[in-house]
Amino acid sequence: MAETIIQGPARDQGGSVLTNPDSIGESIPEFAGLACLVYQPGGGRTGPVVFDDWTALMARLDALRVDANDGGCFDIRFDDTFTTPASIPPGFYDMRNTTWRGRDNAGGNFVEMSDGTVFLGLRNFDRVIVTNLNTVVSPCGDIGSEDNSIVTLTGGAVLQSAPGTVPIFDVTNLVAVICLLREGSFLGLSDQGPVFQLNVAGSFLFVQLEGISGFNEFVLHDTSAGAFLLVATSTMQTIVTVVANWTGTVLNPRLDDPASVLPNPYLGLPSGGVLFPTPSQWLRYNPPGGGIAQTLPSISGAFNTQSSPGEFLIVSNYSGANNVDLSPGAGDTINGGAGPLSVGPRENIILISDGVSDWRAIASYP
Repeated sequence: MAETIIQGPARDQGGSVLTNPDSIGESIPEFAGLACLVYQPGGGRTGPVVFDDWTALMARLDALRVDANDGGCFDIRFDDTFTTPASIPPGFYDMRNTTWRGRDNAGGNFVEMSDGTVFLGLRNFDRVIVTNLNTVVSPCGDIGSEDNSIVTLTGGAVLQSAPGTVPIFDVTNLVAVICLLREGSFLGLSDQGPVFQLNVAGSFLFVQLEGISGFNEFVLHDTSAGAFLLVATSTMQTIVTVVANWTGTVLNPRLDDPASVLPNPYLGLPSGGVLFPTPSQWLRYNPPGGGIAQTLPSISGAFNTQSSPGEFLIVSNYSGANNVDLSPGAGDTINGGAGPLSVGPRENIILISDGVSDWRAIASYP
């Protein structure tokens, strides 16, 4: 019989609430192969569910895995209440079918992968902020060597590598790797070391953004010009299209929201800007050879739906040096005047239609 942490008030097997506060976090019987273990460094607990020693916790997890005939499904909850970050000591650890989670009702618990940590099958993260400190061997270098090549972050989880470290996920095989970022999760929130690195021509990294998730442009790497990167989103959020450390192909983003149709091509547009054969509410530019002059869609001319009040455009400029100059169409104004309105390097502007003849810039952000 495996054991799992109690959620809510501790009760005995007859259902009575246990009044001893020290009993909270103790165990109740559960099926073998289903367990939640808590890593709480500095808390003074020695098990069988809550541990302040990582090695003891792993011994318990390994025993549960044996009971489950090398199968099962497990959670490790990280509680950094007493010591933060919760540091994992060097060693090799089996994380197959195991999810790393923060403790309940916490905004995100800090976890460190010490230099010399290696994890087998680690793929799932929820409400934890994990920093990689490895400088020699990737902690998750097994990705792509077996069927499980999907990495999932939920609940505002963050994966990041300190500068000067090796990638968390180092892909050394010809394989497609999927990273699902959900519920405000992020890659590389503060540090700018590598998180993913692809090393084989023809290998493929697919990043799916949901909610307000995102990634730092510096944390995706490749060492082969033949690797492919594709980013997709189901929301109207900004997608990074300039990935500083990606030498291979950055494919056109896939946007599941029909309102997010992009002019194509968008990475290096001609100096005359783009036409509007179809409605496009998100215009993105990377003018490498000089500024771009863009005429906005007509409001007074009732172009598609832009004559309705409250219709919006997002204009993003990914260039590090050149402007995108916006001018109103015939009969229209921009901020009440003839324009142009310049969108500077690395700037984003949101424009709202008044439904009559004026585009009004309501927000600008880097």
